[in-house]
Amino acid sequence: MKENLWCPYCDEVVPFWTGEWYDDVRCTKCKRNFTPDEWPIGLDIHTGELIGGIK
Repeated sequence: MKENLWCPYCDEVVPFWTGEWYDDVRCTKCKRNFTPDEWPIGLDIHTGELIGGIK
């Protein structure tokens, strides 16, 4: 199925092909495959924004 997620390589929210458990996702723009644990820590997977802000 397709879901809009933030791609750290494209630096924008784009449609992704996702599996049921997000074990392997593929960006439809840059065509890279990766898992959600490969997203930069502290950034929201759906928006790319900082989680919790800077303290």
